[in-house]
Amino acid sequence: MSDDFLENQKDKRDEYLRLIINSQSNKKIIVAGPGTGKTYTFKQLLRASGNTNNLALTFIRKLVADMEESFGDIAEVKTFHAYCKKLLHIRNGRIVLAPYLTKVIEEDAALLGSQLSNFDNKFQTLDESSREIAFYLGRGDYYEAVSFNDSVYRLYRYVKKGDFELPVFNQIVIDEFQDFNALEVAFIQELGKNSPILIVGDDDQAVYINRGSSPEHLRQKYKSGEYEKFELPFCSRSPRVIVEATSSFIQYVHNRGKLRSRIDKKFIPYLEDKEYENKIYPKIIKATTSNILILSKYIESEINKIPDIDIKEAHQNKYPCVLIVGKTQFLNPLAKFLKDRYSNTRFSKSSPNDYSYIDAYKLLKARDGSNLGWRLLAQLEYSKKEMREIIKRSLKGISMIELLTPEFLEKHQRVVEILRSEKNTPQNETCLKTILGENADEVISYFFLDAEDIIQEIDETQPIIMLSTFEGCKGLSAGHVFIVGLNENIVPKIRANGEISDIEYCKFIVALTRTRKKCHLLSNLYHFRSQKHRSSPFLNLIPQQYLKDLGYLSKKDFND
Repeated sequence: MSDDFLENQKDKRDEYLRLIINSQSNKKIIVAGPGTGKTYTFKQLLRASGNTNNLALTFIRKLVADMEESFGDIAEVKTFHAYCKKLLHIRNGRIVLAPYLTKVIEEDAALLGSQLSNFDNKFQTLDESSREIAFYLGRGDYYEAVSFNDSVYRLYRYVKKGDFELPVFNQIVIDEFQDFNALEVAFIQELGKNSPILIVGDDDQAVYINRGSSPEHLRQKYKSGEYEKFELPFCSRSPRVIVEATSSFIQYVHNRGKLRSRIDKKFIPYLEDKEYENKIYPKIIKATTSNILILSKYIESEINKIPDIDIKEAHQNKYPCVLIVGKTQFLNPLAKFLKDRYSNTRFSKSSPNDYSYIDAYKLLKARDGSNLGWRLLAQLEYSKKEMREIIKRSLKGISMIELLTPEFLEKHQRVVEILRSEKNTPQNETCLKTILGENADEVISYFFLDAEDIIQEIDETQPIIMLSTFEGCKGLSAGHVFIVGLNENIVPKIRANGEISDIEYCKFIVALTRTRKKCHLLSNLYHFRSQKHRSSPFLNLIPQQYLKDLGYLSKKDFND
């Protein structure tokens, strides 16, 4: 790194920003690393437009709140899918967005003995001639619902056929473009035909390949010649050691023939306002613990050492003080251990693809004849043989309510009646428990508990601790980051041929650069009571000058 970039940094950063704001190009692209001020850049660009008719879209829900707070007064800020839902509502009237719809339709296909599969992939890759898309759209029409992918596809087809005219904006900004798939990219292409557009992304942070996204879309835009290219090289989120270690990791990986197609970009530590972090946390901590229990104890001991000033700053700036990133087999026991000790521990494992009685009753509470609502309840209670016959007959357009037994309908209509009354009387509670058995408590909690009864009081003297998978930590940052499970064939996952895919490197880059203050890289000699594990090869790709190695930690290091 040239020393020139470490001097007069504020002036240099301001100049990069001025180039973006002063550009008259209708098509701009920024490729920049993590923590380099993309949200701030959006804010300045939109304010410079002198107009409030602007749109900001991102793939990541966590970023919407930050963007809303920063420039929500001058732009409509939404996730990409929320915006598509809004436009589809304008085009078609009331719609039900059911994230679990794909699971329902997969079940329908299986019950019918169909070989149709990979529905989401067919949408994501714009495989318009596939039987899967036709089947999915037909079932979606019957259920009068959409999921994420088919909602985008339906809207895209309306626009392409001239059946819907997209709004025109003074400025559109699209964040995290490396996370978009072919369908979403095609829709953005339509969105930007009549509006100035700024696309922002980082192909080193492409971690959602399993949903059909690809960093190649960003790279193609960057190399196309259609967009004026800009940089944001200064990372103001992370301390110097994190930025330089990340750069060294990327360079080492690239030199070995990985991340081969990546867009070369500057990634430089912004030293102003980071004197405290660079002085107090000059190294990344590396350690190997003997097992999960010792890993838990190590993390507990480090959390207890966090200065009050760090905890206070995290609360004031609304980011978690502690972030633990890893695979779920490590996060599950860690969450249990930490929740017993810290009241501000947060770990959510819910899947948007699952459905329950709550989802069914939400639909039926809104509309008695909801085919989807009755379909969910039937799946939860009917046999496979009965469901097969129901789905076969539903293909003729017969409503679900006509396909279910009077006893079944009467029972669940009674539940809906109670839920609509919004009265949690002892008599109603007894009735719900009689009908729903072990599922009653979940339904009662959801529909009858006041929000103030379930909001947990935050103890601001204690750190907020968040646990997340590698994919889930996108959009987050934290004071103190613990990356756990850094063992061979866990992080990274190694293919049968011994190769490591680019996404594994990207996941590690994302996790490392969540750090605002201090980072811990942790491996385990044993995972539970299984065989010995080797440390992750990633730990050898960070130069020793950036690491403080605590070595092997066992029970004797944590005597209670």
